Amino acid sequence: MSDQAQGLRRWAERHARATAPEQVLVVVGAASGLGDARATLRRWRADGHAWVAEPSRWQLLALAADSPRVPEMARHYPRWGLWLSTDPGACQRAYRLVRTLVQAGGPRRLLLLHGGAVAQCARVENLRAACAQFLGVELLIVAERHRDRVADN
Repeated sequence: MSDQAQGLRRWAERHARATAPEQVLVVVGAASGLGDARATLRRWRADGHAWVAEPSRWQLLALAADSPRVPEMARHYPRWGLWLSTDPGACQRAYRLVRTLVQAGGPRRLLLLHGGAVAQCARVENLRAACAQFLGVELLIVAERHRDRVADN
């Protein structure tokens, strides 16, 4: 009898791991869709960031910063990301998005999602500092391990 119970427990543990709920990441600023955000998660995982786990297991939800659903989503989902494109006005747009998000009752911590070397540029550090000082928002910037990209920003 105990062998059967032990076998059932092992099966239940494996089954629970196989059907574990996805991590949900609400993404603002992803005008071109969520493919770039998912590619960022894959890149971070390939760079050795174990916390990403399996990028395909993340459920990404796009949301406009001025959506009336922001407060509800902030209550239900603790993980939020901000997409930062690489064009010259990206940091200014990102700051405005964060300000709009805060005014709408959004989160006070955002993971900065980007296409690569942008994380090392001075404008991103200015964005991080401005969000912290003026909006009370912490931007989490993941250190890039592959330094073969060149930043123009």
